[in-house]
Amino acid sequence: MKDGYLEHTSGYPEEGELALINQLSRKELSADEVYVFSVVLCDNEIDRDLERFSIEALQELASLYVGKSGIFDHSMKSRDQVARIFSCEVVSFPGQTTKNGEVYHQLKARAYMPRLKRNEDIIAEIDAGIKKEVSVGCSVSVARCSVCGANQKETDCGHRKGRFYRSGGRKVFCHVVLEQPTDAFEWSFVAVPAQPRAGVVKALGAGGNAPKSEREQREDVRLANRQDMIKALLDTEDRIVLSGTELAAVQKRLRELERDAAAGQAYLRELRSEVVKLCLLAQPAMPADVIAQVCDGMNEQQLKAFRTVYAKEADKILPRPQLTGSTPSALAGGNDTFII
Repeated sequence: MKDGYLEHTSGYPEEGELALINQLSRKELSADEVYVFSVVLCDNEIDRDLERFSIEALQELASLYVGKSGIFDHSMKSRDQVARIFSCEVVSFPGQTTKNGEVYHQLKARAYMPRLKRNEDIIAEIDAGIKKEVSVGCSVSVARCSVCGANQKETDCGHRKGRFYRSGGRKVFCHVVLEQPTDAFEWSFVAVPAQPRAGVVKALGAGGNAPKSEREQREDVRLANRQDMIKALLDTEDRIVLSGTELAAVQKRLRELERDAAAGQAYLRELRSEVVKLCLLAQPAMPADVIAQVCDGMNEQQLKAFRTVYAKEADKILPRPQLTGSTPSALAGGNDTFII
């Protein structure tokens, strides 16, 4: 499975597109009867499953995907059909390279759906950026090992995705190259795409944002690469070899996580202390150690819920200071001693 993202457009067919749409429809449709949008189906970047399409495979898929249905979550039920592709092409991005060193290419399609009452919510979700990630279902005859070139659909070469191997005097990152597609089944709206670059691309002239700068694009790729590396570490059941640069990136991320965890723990301690004080204000008969034990087992969401409820109870008990405008809940969080 490969994944992609939507591009925002005005929603109406461009010149010449309505004729392509009407080749797929039973009746002649007008421009006002269809909603049109762009979708990037897949690309030649190594994804979170440590697989990538070859550029040649993308070109073959471009013809296979014309006329294919868009559905939800790869459901094969006809009632889940929502859109259909009427044109498809491979777009290259000179100056942008993949982690494998190739020029970045993506398979971009144009799709349409009828402007029916039942599709109004879907159209609104696409325009709002809620429905944006997609995944494609297709079959290939070759799943080539990037290290030795063996077709892993026919033989187990022994190389494992996510590991580094020495080949031809250089270190090679093992992944699978998907080649020679034999069929394209469908494309689906999904919640979690496999490809790191999945996201919304808004076109200029259609109410969208300007394209990202080169620095922002490099940062996106850097973050995606780091997430791929961390995923490989989490998923592997065997040894994995990291370069010095990759090890430094993992160490940096671990230090960031430690810092964030420490800040989060400090915040929870303060929140827990505040809730304990409010509980004691609202229910003075309750032993303090019992309240503390209960609060120790709460997560952030539960503590916030208790703070909201007991702050209201405390407000009923304590008078509001006239000069400061402070509430009893604010007083409870400021000191270990209560001001009454």
